[in-house]
Amino acid sequence: MKTAEQLFQDFIEAAGLPVGNSVVMRERRREADAEPNWVIATGNLPDDAKERYEEAVTRLREGHPHVNWDHVKDREGVWRIIRALKTA
Repeated sequence: MKTAEQLFQDFIEAAGLPVGNSVVMRERRREADAEPNWVIATGNLPDDAKERYEEAVTRLREGHPHVNWDHVKDREGVWRIIRALKTA
């Protein structure tokens, strides 16, 4: 099982988001075993970047619906969270 940090880095590399774009990955409670235990969100994107974003999320959800959040210390309420700002 990938760690949340590994999956987040895979997403950043695959999505090719524009510089200045912020990205957040948050732990999520599953209603069923098949549901992912994570969600990724970002701000407004141009059409080409939005397509890459959606493709990356879909591919990662299919391949890695569950990640290990044990090493993530930052929290938003009860949920663990990873944040990044694309700078290069």
